[in-house]
Amino acid sequence: MLMMNDPSLLYKKASVETLSPGRIILLLFNTALSSLEKAEEAYLSGFSVRGQEVFHNNLQKVENILRELQNCLRYNYAKELADTLYRLYDYLCEQLSTFRMKKNKQCLENSKKILTELRDGWREMLQHREG
Repeated sequence: MLMMNDPSLLYKKASVETLSPGRIILLLFNTALSSLEKAEEAYLSGFSVRGQEVFHNNLQKVENILRELQNCLRYNYAKELADTLYRLYDYLCEQLSTFRMKKNKQCLENSKKILTELRDGWREMLQHREG
């Protein structure tokens, strides 16, 4: 059981709470990519009961992150961009679903490539913006 008075948990919580919205989105991209790596490792190591759990839980985590990214889109600032990103996040969820059901590794590779490009672009934008 996680204790809220655990200093390391309190530090992590405070670290996230003090991040800018842009940095939180970067953290979400990084977490999604990390979870994809864990799902891939479980897939490649065979499907023990534990491996299946790790595989499905990590894919679900990525899908949850993608849905959260959809919820963060700001249509009042850039409607076309928000629409495009919404559809892209939907596409990624479809790719992950296909990977989960059919074990088509190309779907995983596509997802990793797109998420990496999005994360790298977001990181570069933040670097320019934060100077």
